[in-house]
Amino acid sequence: VTTTIRNVSLTLDFNVVEPSGVNSTIRSKDAFGRGNVGAGMEMDVIIQPTKVSFSNIEMTEPGEATTGISGYFINHTPPSHAGNGAGDWHKVNCSNLVVDRKFDHAFSEGWSGPFGQGGSYIWPIHPIWRVVGDTSTHSLSGWTDQVIFLGADGTMTIQKLGHTVTRHTNED
Repeated sequence: VTTTIRNVSLTLDFNVVEPSGVNSTIRSKDAFGRGNVGAGMEMDVIIQPTKVSFSNIEMTEPGEATTGISGYFINHTPPSHAGNGAGDWHKVNCSNLVVDRKFDHAFSEGWSGPFGQGGSYIWPIHPIWRVVGDTSTHSLSGWTDQVIFLGADGTMTIQKLGHTVTRHTNED
C-alpha cells in the first residue's frame, strides 16, 4: 500500500494471515445438585495467531453424527451435537476470542441410573471459519472432538480442546 501526502510517498508492505489454530482455557465449571449425573465446562477459545485481529471472521462446529457410542449409551441414546451448539455461527472479537451465546459450553447431564455399566460417546468436531458476509468456508485446525465418559457409578467426564472435567454424583 502506498500513500502520498504533500509530495512524500510512503509504502507499507503487508501480508494476509489466515487463522492457524486455537488456544483455550476453562472459564468455569458447571454445578449440579448432589445425586445428579452430569459434568461440564465453559471455555474461552482464542483464534491463533494473536499478532493479528480476526474480528472480521466467524466460526462454527458443523453438526456431525455422534460416534463411539458404547455401554450405557447403546440403550440410552446420547444427544446429537446438532441442536446443541453445532451449526451455529459465532463471531470473533478484536482480541480473537470466539464470542456469542455462551460459546464454548461442553457438557452432558440428565442421565439416570442405576447404571451398573459405564459408557461413552463422541461428538466429532471439524470446525470451519469464514469471513463475515462471505459463504466460502475454510478448515480450522487445533480443535478436538468432544468426548463424554460415564462411569458405572455415575461419574461423568468431559474432554475437549485439551481440557478435562470430571464430576462425581456426590459433588456439587
